[in-house]
Amino acid sequence: KRIDLVQDVTTVVELLTNQKDIPQLVAKFPDTCKVRGNSEEVRQILVNVILNAAAMDPTGQPIQVVVAEETGVGQIRVLDNGPGFSPEALENFGTPFYSSRHGGTGLGLATSLRTAENMGGTLRVDENYQNGACVVLSLALDDKARDHSESEFS
Repeated sequence: KRIDLVQDVTTVVELLTNQKDIPQLVAKFPDTCKVRGNSEEVRQILVNVILNAAAMDPTGQPIQVVVAEETGVGQIRVLDNGPGFSPEALENFGTPFYSSRHGGTGLGLATSLRTAENMGGTLRVDENYQNGACVVLSLALDDKARDHSESEFS
């Protein structure tokens, strides 16, 4: 199914803005980013990742939510200023019942990882990000939407 990641990010950011224990959310995105996926599932993944970022970053610094197109995929990157992922947490990313978050069960990320894979996408940590943690959801671009939008503007 064709969805727009920009609409999904906008919906989640609006939902979580001014929620208790959620720092400021800074969203950056293009006009549109059409991918193949399921909006409800994308939103669930995004809420989970943002809540984890907020819980792991005691500084209260803004969390960035960035939508971008890479080669063949649309991505949502959630970037925080917390401690990042330890080697053990990276090794266990998405493992049920493993959590480095106080009071966490590990089920949110495990479910999110499987949900992303069921949509033909990935959920991973960008290990090159040095200022905290960066979790990336990638889904295949919808070629029909991209070809159509390119022809409209030609």
